[in-house]
Amino acid sequence: MPELCISHNANQKKLIEFWIAWHKIWPCSRKYKAIKNILDFASLSSGRHTIVNNALRDFSLCWAELPANKKARLAASKDNTQR
Repeated sequence: MPELCISHNANQKKLIEFWIAWHKIWPCSRKYKAIKNILDFASLSSGRHTIVNNALRDFSLCWAELPANKKARLAASKDNTQR
């Protein structure tokens, strides 16, 4: 497992940059929220609940919910701390 941790740490910045870019290109968080807010959501399978909830969590963790000015500020501060 130490190899996995080393690899993860070495690629963490790339992963963050990927997800930030992905969320800029594909602003899906509103669509996932709409799915969760439909009346039929409770009738969906637990697997579908997990998919939607995990996607919403990922959007939140990847700054998708932040306004553009805060995303830029956070990205700049992240660059400064990794130098």
